[in-house]
Amino acid sequence: MAEQKWVVPVDEDGMITFPEELIDKMGWSEGTVLQWDIREDGAISLTAASDEDPQDTSEPDKPSLLSKS
Repeated sequence: MAEQKWVVPVDEDGMITFPEELIDKMGWSEGTVLQWDIREDGAISLTAASDEDPQDTSEPDKPSLLSKS
């Protein structure tokens, strides 16, 4: 799967609001727990955390949100 990159703004209170289009594309819903992976280049990759192991990011076909400031 090709990587999709999105830029998501952070408000002055540090809150992130994901656009509905992005939430739908990622297959997320209210209550989805996200796994944050901060990469060496400063990009942040977000994936839905697994119920079995929230630290498991080994699922290559799982959609990933990538953001770099």
